[in-house]
Amino acid sequence: MPINAILFDLDGTLLDTLDDLADAANRVLAAAGLPTHERSAYRRFVGDGSRMLMTRTLPHEHRTPERIEELLTRFKEAYGRHWKTATRPYPGINDLLREFGLQPGPRIGELLEAVREAQVSGEVGTREQALVLVRSCLAARQQIPLE
Repeated sequence: MPINAILFDLDGTLLDTLDDLADAANRVLAAAGLPTHERSAYRRFVGDGSRMLMTRTLPHEHRTPERIEELLTRFKEAYGRHWKTATRPYPGINDLLREFGLQPGPRIGELLEAVREAQVSGEVGTREQALVLVRSCLAARQQIPLE
């Protein structure tokens, strides 16, 4: 069976998003009168989704479900507005995509953006959900037949 699609994890795998994640979280924390963190601290905070990211940034006494939810909502808004400010592909990613016969460009960008938006909104939280979304996007544009 020919390979019709390859799906990679986006944040931290294809794209270096740490600066924009840290900036958005620090904006939210500062606006709430909470301490901010150095960029290097965010390497320890990321990796388990935006809710856990915001939980980890908070002082322990502010880690209530209500406070986390409030700041998570603000973070999603801030990151949604500024996610492309410093985010860049890691060196060699464009070459890797070409090696798989994929052309870096608008089509890949559209798919990655659709997944990113769905992650931020909470519609996609797992690899399987991301695959369903990508298949749906591709089918809607009649790029590949679905199994």
